[in-house]
Formats: sequence, C-alpha cells, structure tokens
Amino acid sequence: FDISPDGTCVAFSGNVTGQWEIYEASLDDTGDCQQVTEGAGAKFGARYAPDGTRIAYVLDRDGSESFDACIFKRATRQHTNLTTGLQGALQPNLSWSPDSAKLAFISQESGRFNTYIMPVDGGSERLVLALPHPDWDVRWSPDGRHLAVCSETTSQDYGIFIVPATGGEWVQLAGEGGPINAQEPDWAPDGTRLAFTSDLRGSYDVGIYDLERGEVSWVTHSECDDTAPCWGPRGDQLAFVRRERTSTSLGVAVGGDTRTYQVSPGIHTLPRFTPDGEPLGFVFDNPRCPPDLWVLSLVDGEAHRVTDSAPDGLSSERFTMPDEVSYPAMDGECVPALLYRPPGGSSPGPAVIVVHGGPNWLSQVTWSPEIQHYASRGWLVLAPNYRGSIGYGRPWQLANRYDLGEIDTRDVVAGTDYLVREGLADPDRIAITGRSHG
Repeated sequence: FDISPDGTCVAFSGNVTGQWEIYEASLDDTGDCQQVTEGAGAKFGARYAPDGTRIAYVLDRDGSESFDACIFKRATRQHTNLTTGLQGALQPNLSWSPDSAKLAFISQESGRFNTYIMPVDGGSERLVLALPHPDWDVRWSPDGRHLAVCSETTSQDYGIFIVPATGGEWVQLAGEGGPINAQEPDWAPDGTRLAFTSDLRGSYDVGIYDLERGEVSWVTHSECDDTAPCWGPRGDQLAFVRRERTSTSLGVAVGGDTRTYQVSPGIHTLPRFTPDGEPLGFVFDNPRCPPDLWVLSLVDGEAHRVTDSAPDGLSSERFTMPDEVSYPAMDGECVPALLYRPPGGSSPGPAVIVVHGGPNWLSQVTWSPEIQHYASRGWLVLAPNYRGSIGYGRPWQLANRYDLGEIDTRDVVAGTDYLVREGLADPDRIAITGRSHG
C-alpha cells in the first residue's frame, strides 16, 4: 500500500470481489473507499506520484506473474499501460522520480532482471544497471540523484547497489570487511543516507549507510530480526518491523531511544509514515483476522483499523491460534514449529504437515484460511521451521546450504515422528502439503 503525498488517502491492493484490484480509501473517519481499477487481471503495488496526480501499479493479466507497469490519472480516471512494448516479465516493484516524470522498474527485457528508467508520458526505456545476477527492488532517492537497487548476489544473500540516475558507475553497500548481505533500502528525506537491513552480526539489524562518507552505522542491535526500515518525513525517525521468531511488532527509533508497539500476537508489516509523521500506517494480520490496513498514533500508542476485510458474520473466535513448539531432529538438533490444535479434537487424530516455501522464509502466526480449514475439520496442523528458515539467526538459515532437499526434508520427517511419539496424531492418517520449496 502507499499513502498519498498530502496524507489524506491510502491506495492499496485488495481482493474484495475475488480479483485483486487497486482501491483508494480516506485516512480520516469517513471510511470512504472506492475501487480504482477494473478489467481482466490482478493489480498490485500501488505507488503515488510525488505530486499526487497519478498512481502507478502493476498488472498481472493471466496469473503468470509477468507484470505490466500501468499509470492511473486521478483527475481523468484514465489508465495507461506503459510496458506493452517490452518483452519479458517485470518485478512488481516500481519507484517514481521526485519530479513525477519517470518510473524506475526492473524488467527481464534483456534476459535477466535489470533496472530501467522510463518516462511516464511517452518514450523508450533506458537501461541504468545490468549486473551478472537478477535485480529485485529499486528505490529512487528523494533528491533525484541516485537509485538504490537490491539484487541477488551469492546463494541466499542480497546486495544493495547505488547507481547514478543518469547512469554510470555503481557502488555496492559495504562494511569494514567489504560488501555485505543487505536488503530493503529506504532513502532518508534528504537523499544523503540510506537505511537498510542486514544480518552481518547474526540477526537482522537496521543500519544506515552514509553516501558521502561511505560508512555504515547501526540503529538496532537486538536478539530479534529487525527488518523493513522506513524513514520519517523529518529524517529523525526510523520505523521498522521487529520479528521475534514467528510473531512481529513495530519499532520506532528516535535518536538513541527505541519503542515497540503490537496490536496483538501476529504479523505487523510495511510500516509507512504519513507526511507529517503522525500517525504510522502498517498492515496487521494473525490467524484470527485477515490482513488489514491499520494506523498507529505515536503520541498515545493507540492503533485502529482502516479497512475491515473479514466477511460479515465471520467470528474470529472460530479460528485457532497456534502454539510454538519444538521437537528433536534426526541428528538431535531442536526444530521449531507452529502447532495448530483442532477445536474439540481428540488425540490421536488426523494431522497434516504444512511445509513453507523459500526455503529462506518461515511459518508465522499469520492469516491462513488453508490451515484454519484443516483445523475446523478436526485435523491437527504442524508447520515446521526446518533448517533453512529465517527468524532463528543466520546459522539456522544457512544450515541447509549445499544440502537442499536433504537436511530440511529430514527435519520435516522428524515432525511426523514427534506427532506420533507424543500421541498427537494417528500414524496412518498424516498428510503433507506445501508450496514453492515446500
């Protein structure tokens, strides 16, 4: 989602009708909300132009994740597809130039995901960065001088590359020991500093890169994973997501002071400051409520929901919250997992193992209609965070490096042994499902 430059509206992607469309909602108490897009295909990634006149978004016509970049003019309600002439897929991450005249985007036009710039009122794309590995995200600096591009580098690691918007030599973000695994760039309002997240010190911390000095300083240093940094409008605040194993909270750093906020156990994502720095927008969900837009007052710490995407009459009490458990792997290591117990279920009963993708991702305390469907039918659900999962430090994330499909598979299989040994599941009625790497 994105907040309008004047702070009055929010644009977001919602699946209200069964198809993902872009909507605009008022951030005041009127509750006004209107659908912006229509027609075939799913729409994602709404981004307001800095002058507020247009919204950029990506269109997936057929579910292939081969996106087009589109523009919506708010005054005339006109839509324009900018990339019909391009060959190859786009990443769903767009970034406006500060003058609202151009878009930076990532396209597979050349056979690899590289970074381009294109005028929004007509004209050809211009290649600005071509690395020997695929780009993933791009952010235009507020002063218009640079692009920060996040790219894949080695194995599961990423790098941040700073390149002049006019083209030329790039610089990779580095620490004292050289280039580091760095992701999620976000520019300070004056364009002289770049916030990012890195697990250089074990867990993910929020750092700041000073362009002029070429130096890195650290904002956080906790036992948790601190990710998704976002600058406040005055450059004196940094919001971020703090992930503690399978749940998250919001953190706000001001000077040397950091405060954390949580609606309830669940997943807080995508913090975004309003233009005046108060309140802070974010997305929250957990197993009892679907993802919705919320705003947090940094004055009194109160949060309230902007959208309500749960169907009418749906009672949250019918949904099951998981327990955090662990069990021994085949080699004796301790494997963390989430365990969903069916309401009123009797043990041992049927069970299903849900294997997350990635592999560098994790099962979290999040909204999952699939898991709730199983639990509502009397199935116990185990979601292992096998070796290769994030959220438990860099050694655990890298523990299946060069061993994909082996050690992680054995960790999952050990989960079935745990369910049987503890009398939680009938050994003849254990199923398995997953997606992507799972």
